[in-house]
Amino acid sequence: MWAVNQGGYMLSKFLISSDWHVRDDRPRCRVDDWHTTQSRKLEWIVKTINAYKVPMLVAGDILDSGSNSQYLENLIISILKKAKYPIIAIPGNHDLPYHSMKQLHKSTYWVLHQAGVIKDASTVEDITGVGYGETIPEGEGILMCHRLVFPSKPPEYLDTAISSKELLELYDYDIIISGDNHQAFYTKHDGKVLINGGGLFRQSADKKFINPKVYLYDAGKVEEIEVPINIEDVQQEYLLDEKDRENRITAFVEKVKVAHDMGLSFKDNMEFTLNTTEVDNDVKEIILRGMKGDL
Repeated sequence: MWAVNQGGYMLSKFLISSDWHVRDDRPRCRVDDWHTTQSRKLEWIVKTINAYKVPMLVAGDILDSGSNSQYLENLIISILKKAKYPIIAIPGNHDLPYHSMKQLHKSTYWVLHQAGVIKDASTVEDITGVGYGETIPEGEGILMCHRLVFPSKPPEYLDTAISSKELLELYDYDIIISGDNHQAFYTKHDGKVLINGGGLFRQSADKKFINPKVYLYDAGKVEEIEVPINIEDVQQEYLLDEKDRENRITAFVEKVKVAHDMGLSFKDNMEFTLNTTEVDNDVKEIILRGMKGDL
């Protein structure tokens, strides 16, 4: 349950999500009515909150862009205001204009906060909210952060990423709610738990068969709740076109390499072409006479 206590919330049961990336433009992989789909998913979020009678903690990137149309802002507000329990959030990099916390008060995220449909975690007691790029302080209880966390060892090329176990070992928080990695998972370690929301929508073709989730935390227990999807709303066919394009680019690069080896001399390049290409002798003679200025 949750209870209000003099300006804050005592939380022992709540829903978890992250990385909604609500947006004005349609992702390339989507073949459905994108605005209708977004509306229905947000309505599902509100319905789930009201059904479980608990707040939802969203660990950043509610929006895909720091600034959005008034149409999108009004759409989000009109739906989220129906939630009977708080939606507590932190700003992710995509929520911020220029990915800068200095621009927070110029963002759509802050419009939603001012409208009262989300609560920035910095205004909620018993939660330590750390927005994108901010340093995680020492503390206890619940931490919300927008940091790239992996369920196991991160890829070496992501030098700022961290494993969930390592993050749990670094701090004394009992519960860490993370966002940024679009992979839903949770990790329990040494009596503590980290829950990564993983996203609400499938916005890239490689996610076609991935079912997004939200999580329910209830006094130490974590339950997965699958977000309803239609598999066919996401297409992968355009990936074949991209592969063909990559092949053509590779072939072009190889030709450029050959040209580089040949040099920049028109005469040398033309003679190389004539010697490596089937050209009629009469045509070849005309070209060679033209190069000598005999025509």
